[in-house]
Amino acid sequence: MMRSLNQNKKQLITLLFLCLMMHPAAAKKKLKIRSCTMPNGDVVLMDKPCPINSKTDDYKKPTKPNKKSAKLPRAKKKKSQPPSIQWLNPESQPAAKTSHHNPERTISLRTLMASIQAPSQWFIQSFKVQGGDAITASAKRLLTPGKLVTGASLKRFNNTSRYFNKGAFTVAIDMFQQIRFNPQHELTESEFVAHPRFKVFNVHYRKTRLRQSTLKAVTQFYVDDENNDLYVLHFQAPENHWQRLSKWQQQLFSEVAL
Repeated sequence: MMRSLNQNKKQLITLLFLCLMMHPAAAKKKLKIRSCTMPNGDVVLMDKPCPINSKTDDYKKPTKPNKKSAKLPRAKKKKSQPPSIQWLNPESQPAAKTSHHNPERTISLRTLMASIQAPSQWFIQSFKVQGGDAITASAKRLLTPGKLVTGASLKRFNNTSRYFNKGAFTVAIDMFQQIRFNPQHELTESEFVAHPRFKVFNVHYRKTRLRQSTLKAVTQFYVDDENNDLYVLHFQAPENHWQRLSKWQQQLFSEVAL
């Protein structure tokens, strides 16, 4: 009986204490916590004055660690680079000779145009293009070389260091990369071609066109490192006409004055 009374008394005291703490007046009162060092060396936290024979200190809340300083700097993500082609790396090539360009070594437009054998009734035209000249052979008369759909073009860029401020091989690589990374192009083949005078390489690819037939194309680069001259021979045709025109394409590439 006495045990139950004591238990009820304890519960009543606890409930009264909680009611007092929840009262608005008690909530506004700031509770002061003291750190009391007892005679035996133990440190005790108390909300009332420490005993006479103990040492009193103000209780300080432990400081939270600085999250910003704890974070390690993030490593910078490297941008993914497209796969490189070692044999077309201009850095591995000898430096271009920019001070000894010989105009007499450059092949004339007249010589180039005379060497282009086109089917009868095709139009052979010449144009000025950015940094050089162009010759086209097409079944239709063209306003610009960029309008070519079926046929061939031969572009000449003499002394590339003067206009592009780059050697001929570097300019050729730039043009190759434009073809390679065009989202409408699908590369099918690329190779070096042995030549007694020029450094020659080509690229074969397909060109998709919106609501139009797909084109097949081949572009061949002729690099004259010693004179900084570049010649770009190109042929393209719709896939359904490629087999019929491929013989002329092979003849053109073998007989052009390069």
